[in-house]
Amino acid sequence: MARSGLSPLGQTTGVAIIGAIFAARTAVYAGHSVSANLNTADPAALVSGLQGAFTVMAVVIFAATLVSVMGFWLKQEQSASSH
Repeated sequence: MARSGLSPLGQTTGVAIIGAIFAARTAVYAGHSVSANLNTADPAALVSGLQGAFTVMAVVIFAATLVSVMGFWLKQEQSASSH
């Protein structure tokens, strides 16, 4: 299967969004402003920020899986009804 030109764009955008979520959540847990240098953040704040980013990724993956399964199911229903 050939890869679409949009796949790298989606991957790049996804990494940037998850990075921004990680930085924002880490800053919140560390008690800094979002624009602060996170090199001085407490390790617990870094872990909490990473957990927040993983939670968002899990929700997005779950939603994408549901959409894919529903699309497959609808395609199978249409194929079965046309025969």
